[in-house]
Amino acid sequence: MKKQPAPRLFANRLVVVFVIVELIIGLVGLLAGQLAGTDWAFLFRIDSTAVLLGVVTGGAIFGFNVIILLSYEERNPFYRWIYRPFARSILEPFKLLTFEDVLFLSVLSGIGEELFFRGWILVSFENSWVGLVVSSLIFGIVHIWGKEAIGYGIYATFMGFILGAVFIYSGYIIWVPILAHGLNNFFSMLSMKYGLMPVE
Repeated sequence: MKKQPAPRLFANRLVVVFVIVELIIGLVGLLAGQLAGTDWAFLFRIDSTAVLLGVVTGGAIFGFNVIILLSYEERNPFYRWIYRPFARSILEPFKLLTFEDVLFLSVLSGIGEELFFRGWILVSFENSWVGLVVSSLIFGIVHIWGKEAIGYGIYATFMGFILGAVFIYSGYIIWVPILAHGLNNFFSMLSMKYGLMPVE
């Protein structure tokens, strides 16, 4: 059996850890939602307009990311507080991922995180706007890995609010935030992998 080079072995381990985390998040969301009485069949219904809304929202979020980060300079506060800390933490590992890894991780993160944050937490509240705020705040908090990432956590809160808002607007069709989240992650990860979003 041929031994894998160290960088590829690291990338494989990164993928395994990511898969385990996302599966746990998704399963906790499904089970907790089930215990809370979430009507998963209702949330998973398919509607072509909602699918289109998810795709458009995912593209719009990624486009927003590109626009606010176009200037990779110290003067750009979005670059300084949001993207640079994120990229410095994970840019090198992302370059090691294959295209298939990026696709798989994007799909899995869209499903796992949306089942948890929108499918369980948001719908657990009788008042959907309270659920939207609470789920968005928790989404933002779990994306903070240290004090350098507080800006990224605020950004993730904003993104969580958008994902939750389109979920509510769609009539609670979970495919909308799943598609939007997955597409944004896919294009963002590819951009980092191929150096289209560099870091100083």
